[in-house]
Order: sequence, then C-alpha cells, then structure tokens
Amino acid sequence: MKSLNKDRTPENQIDTVLFDFDGTLVDTNELILNSWMYAIEKLTDRKADPDEVMRTYGEVLSDSMNKLLPEVSAEVAIETYRAYQKDKYLSSIKLYDGAEPVLKRLKEKGFKTAVVTSRLKVSTMLGLEHFGLTEYFDAIVTANDIENHKPSPEPLQTALAEIGGIPEKAVMVGDTKHDICAAKNAGVISVLVDYSVALPVEKRDGANPDIIIESLCDILALLGANLKN
Repeated sequence: MKSLNKDRTPENQIDTVLFDFDGTLVDTNELILNSWMYAIEKLTDRKADPDEVMRTYGEVLSDSMNKLLPEVSAEVAIETYRAYQKDKYLSSIKLYDGAEPVLKRLKEKGFKTAVVTSRLKVSTMLGLEHFGLTEYFDAIVTANDIENHKPSPEPLQTALAEIGGIPEKAVMVGDTKHDICAAKNAGVISVLVDYSVALPVEKRDGANPDIIIESLCDILALLGANLKN
C-alpha cells in the first residue's frame, strides 16, 4: 500500500467504502478484451490494439464504441460485442483474492458499502449474485441509474445519497483513471488498485490517486479493520 497524498490518507473518521465492479471486485479483464478483439475484427478490416482497448476500461461502453469503432453504428458494435459474451460471462469471470472476506469484514465493522460501476445493471447484478456478494452492499449504482457517468461525480454522489454517506468520510476503490477522477470530482479519497492486469499503474494516464493498494486486503489495514481483529 502506498499513500501518495498524506493529506488525503484515511483516518478513523472514514465510514464509507465505494467499490468499482470490473477490475476491482471481479476480474472481467480477459472477457472484456476478447469481446473487443472479436467485435473489432468482425466489423472492420483491422486488428484490435489491446493497449488501445484497455485504455477505455471504465468508460461507458457506447462511448468506447464511438471512439474505437467510429465507422460502425454504436448499436451494431454493442450488439456484436455482447453476442460474444452471451454464453461466456459467468464462466469467464472470477473474484479477486480477498473480495468476499474483505466485504464481510467491512460489514461486520459497520462500514457503509456500495458498488459504483459503469456496467449495466443486469450484468452487474448477475455477477454479484453469482458470487454471493449482494448482501454486503447497501447500494448498487450502475450505468442504468444515472445520467452522467464517471468521471462525473454523479455516480458516487448517487451512492452516497442512497446510503447516507458524505464525501469527507468516504473512499472510492477502483482500477481506472475514470474511478479516480470521479472520486476527486466528488471530494472522496481515491484508491487505485494495482492488482488488475488490464493496465499497470504507470499507464493509467491522469489517474493521480491518493493511495495505491496491491490487494483488496489493504483496504482493511487502511481503515483499521484488520481481518485478525
């Protein structure tokens, strides 16, 4: 765990933890990359650039489609992308180490928790239910629940309003610059995970998080809710 901004390091007053879904709680990176590779190569004459694709992680899918497949209608591109995932989603994703015990411990310690994701509600809920995680969250805010997506503060503000949290007592844990910028825009302490294989920290342009963690268990140490206590 590395604190990059000592003035923004959590102390005992933190009572709320917001989590991104993809690349933070659940490893969907390979499935997302393969879906992009399939869609781009099926709909165009070019090969997909993995680095270019991974730089879109955390964005709303329609925005990424317009950026990477401008010659194809977003509707067709999204349909092709999702067709690849249709029968592969649950069998291709996995929980990151420590996710379930960390969430359980946070609830035991009385922390307010929420998922804040740019993924659609249907697939978000399907993933959370598949891994038995829904009981650990006080709110689940998806792309269907807001108008302005990360890096807008709206998704985080929506979650905080729903669970009775305030920015000064919250941290946002995510794996992309969109998560970190959304946290900064909402006045929430930003925590970037360094275990997601999508892009190393040095390639997540403009992230500038307050804190970098190497595992989800670092959240417990950060907040003083150690699993052994």
